Amino acid sequence: MSAIQGEHLQPSTGQAITYRVQLVHADTETVYKAWISLLDGKWHQIEAGSVEGEKASETTPLIIARVLSRIDQLDLGRLNKG
Repeated sequence: MSAIQGEHLQPSTGQAITYRVQLVHADTETVYKAWISLLDGKWHQIEAGSVEGEKASETTPLIIARVLSRIDQLDLGRLNKG
């Protein structure tokens, strides 16, 4: 298992969002889960799935692109209100 953490600017709000992605690389796919940090410091899961491919160097960029796209679509105001 590996993990990636970073920040992404949501275009619609200009807000920096901290995200975390856990990756499990297997023979023919990579399974992942992704979370964002809300204003209260709690982690909120936003996505989970898998990408077919034998090499982590090929699947990881696809997963990160999916996660960042998902972040761009989130209604952060609603999520942060609880």
